[in-house]
Amino acid sequence: MSKLGDSTVMLEYFQGKQRSFVFVLRNNSFDCHQIVADSTVTNRVLDFQKLVADLPYAVKSPDEYFKKYSSSALALYDFWVKPYLSPKDKGKRLVIISDGSLSYLPFDALLTEKPESEKANYSTLPYLLRAYTVNYDYSAQLWLQHQQPQPQLNEIGRASCRERVASP
Repeated sequence: MSKLGDSTVMLEYFQGKQRSFVFVLRNNSFDCHQIVADSTVTNRVLDFQKLVADLPYAVKSPDEYFKKYSSSALALYDFWVKPYLSPKDKGKRLVIISDGSLSYLPFDALLTEKPESEKANYSTLPYLLRAYTVNYDYSAQLWLQHQQPQPQLNEIGRASCRERVASP
């Protein structure tokens, strides 16, 4: 876990049929949280995914769409993210490793607090990505591999391409 460093928090999600788990990794700590899964939890995520993709609804009823987006994005943040972060984590890099329906959830588009206005203005919303640097990965192991310095190619490491002439 010390490879995370002081400026990184990792949230790894596992979704099961009856229970889901959130693993919270910090430089010097590891916590496991169990969530009793039900169809409501999964449906909220799926409904938000559909909402984000519903451009005709956003154009037809912008204020109604904005209210629905805002309330859904805040509810998902309050359920899936907020309970697992502390105030000291603000501004850190947040690595998200998701599973199941959460793999399609745009966490960085979730809202960390209720918008100040009910008028549709997406540029001022308190998105998660404004409070954290959000990174995604498929597993903790892959994330660790991505943190390793990549070897630099030099003249010896470059593949050479030589023209070969076929003999008659």
